[in-house]
Amino acid sequence: MRILMVASEAAPFAKTGGLADVVGALPRALSRLGHSVDLVIPRYRGVTAGESVGRIRVPLGRQGTDALVFAHREGDIRTLFVDHPAFFDREYLYGPAGQDYPDNPERFAFLSRAALEWAATCPDGYDVIHTHDWQSGLVPVFLRQGAAPSLRRVPVVFTIHNLAYQGMADPSWLTRLGLSGDLMRPDALEFWGRISLLKGGIVFSQMVTTVSPRYAMEIQTPEYGCGFEGLLRSRSGNLVGIVNGIDYLPEPFDASGLDGKTAAKRVLLELAGWPRDEASMRQPLVGLVSRMVDQKGFDLLTELAEALPTLGARFVVLGTGERRYEDFWRTLAAKSPDCVSATIGFDEGLAHRIEGGADLFLMPSRFEPCG
Repeated sequence: MRILMVASEAAPFAKTGGLADVVGALPRALSRLGHSVDLVIPRYRGVTAGESVGRIRVPLGRQGTDALVFAHREGDIRTLFVDHPAFFDREYLYGPAGQDYPDNPERFAFLSRAALEWAATCPDGYDVIHTHDWQSGLVPVFLRQGAAPSLRRVPVVFTIHNLAYQGMADPSWLTRLGLSGDLMRPDALEFWGRISLLKGGIVFSQMVTTVSPRYAMEIQTPEYGCGFEGLLRSRSGNLVGIVNGIDYLPEPFDASGLDGKTAAKRVLLELAGWPRDEASMRQPLVGLVSRMVDQKGFDLLTELAEALPTLGARFVVLGTGERRYEDFWRTLAAKSPDCVSATIGFDEGLAHRIEGGADLFLMPSRFEPCG
C-alpha cells in the first residue's frame, strides 16, 4: 500500500514526547512489511533535513498561502516537511512552558490542508491516510468538506495517542479556517460550546486506533474518557488498540524469550555509569521516561525524595517538563549518584534502552494512554 501519514512531530526531526517516537518508528515498521510511506510534518526551526521539491498553494479561510515542501528519503519512506516560517519557525513546537500558541488551530489546520494539497499532486495516489492526535484531526474534516477531490475516496485512520490533548478552540476559528459553520454541532466538532480538532478526527475518520487495547477500553469510560466516552462508545465498532513497540535494543526479546533482557540491562547500567557485575545485575533497576508534569504524578515522587535512595534499587530517569521537577531529579542525582541517574532532555535511543533494560518501570501517572 501507499500510505500518507500526517503528524505534528516525528523523531529524529522534532520531538516533545512519545508521539514523535511512534511516528518516527511506525513508517520503518510499515516499510519492512512492504508498504511505501510518505510522512508529512512541519519544518520547524532547526530542521535542516531534506531538499526543496516544490511549492504548494494552501487555501485556508478566505485566502491562500504558499508553502515550500522539502523531502528527505530513506528507503521506501519519504518525510515531507511543510515550510511556512510564520507558523513553524518558532522556539517551541506548541508553545512555551506548557502553554499553547494562540494560533495553534490555524498552524495545524495549515499542516493538515497542506498535506492534502501536496498529496493531490502525487500521480501515484494513496491507498490510506493515517493521521495522529488533534494536530492532524482536521484532515478527514477537510476531505469531507470537499478539499482535495482526488482523495475523497481514500479512507482515513485516526490514532489517539493521548485523549487529554483535545485541540480546543473558539468556534470563530471555523470560518477563519475555511470550514462550514454547520460543523458547530454535537455530531461534528462542537464540544461544550467550543470546537475540538481531536473530535474531528474521531468523528470523520473511517477507523480510530489507540496505543493499546487497554487504553481503547478505558477511554470509553467516564473515568478516562475526558468527556468523549459516549462518542467513543458510539464508534466502538471501528475503534481498536494496538500496542506500541520499541527499538534501539542490543538484542530483541519478548515475553516468550527473555534472554535479550539481560543484554539490555547491562547496556543501561553502562550508560548510567554504573558497574555491570553480578551484584549490579541482581539489584533492581527502575526506569522512568516521562514528561515531568503533574499529570504524570511527579508531585507524588517529590514527597519521596528522602526515601528513594534508601530502597536498595537504582533509578534511571529521562524527561523534561516543569522546571521544579527537572531540578528535583538533578538534585537527587547529584546527592545520590550511586543509585540515581537523571538525564534532562530528549534522547530517543536512551528512552528505548531504559524501557528495554529496566527491571521495573515507574509510572505514577494520574492517567496513562498505554493503560
